[in-house]
Amino acid sequence: MSPREYVSVGLGDAGVDRPELSWTVNEAQVCGIALRVERAYDPTELLEPWALPPDQAVLKEAEAAQVLVEASRDAVLAGVGTRQLSAIGAVALGSVSSSVIAMADGPVVAVGSRRATPVGDPAVVVGVDGFAGAEDALSFAFEYAARHQRPVKAVACWQHDLLVVTPWPAAHRGPASAQAWLADTLSGRQHKYPEVSTRREVVHDHPVAGLVAASSGHDLLVAGSHGRRAHVVGRIGSVGQAVLHYARCPVAVVRPRGGTA
Repeated sequence: MSPREYVSVGLGDAGVDRPELSWTVNEAQVCGIALRVERAYDPTELLEPWALPPDQAVLKEAEAAQVLVEASRDAVLAGVGTRQLSAIGAVALGSVSSSVIAMADGPVVAVGSRRATPVGDPAVVVGVDGFAGAEDALSFAFEYAARHQRPVKAVACWQHDLLVVTPWPAAHRGPASAQAWLADTLSGRQHKYPEVSTRREVVHDHPVAGLVAASSGHDLLVAGSHGRRAHVVGRIGSVGQAVLHYARCPVAVVRPRGGTA
């Protein structure tokens, strides 16, 4: 397969609900490209039906996350699943999914079974915060929206809280300035994708609560990452990590291309 000509998805244990598989199958069909399925397995489980000892088979051994990260390098996007934690109303990513989202080369979409009732006019929701990763997130959101014929709903959250780090200065001058900043930020993409209608929303709330509420029932929530930091939360960002747990729609974390080191 040529680079960027397939969608990849990682599957876990057999016999469980796999919404990430359904989602990536549909995405590959919309893109008109192949789907590459990666499955982690126990070698003894695989060889048992043939009574073949492991030392008589040639198997590629690797950590599941490593295999999925390698597959992401040539993929349009990668899909991973989440596990439901109904007792606290959230989901758990699991160590493999968390590692893939933090280390992948390109966009990763986390898909779970916890979905809100679809809204009447679903959109691609993208968080805009002024960090460097937001540029990649915006590009992905508009490309995805154009491909699926959906509008883009761009959301900027602001609040008077010194503990919330927001790089865009308009946040400190009120919603009118934030609206103007958001419109200016989106203008280039609107010109590039004239077929995609755009909605702008400035929310006076913490970014996690604001994005989770704004994306409920929509097709996709898109968030940027924090590049190549040393640990998982640092790479995904605290906001990205939280919305992955609480969003009630698929979440795309857009990792930068060009290596994961």
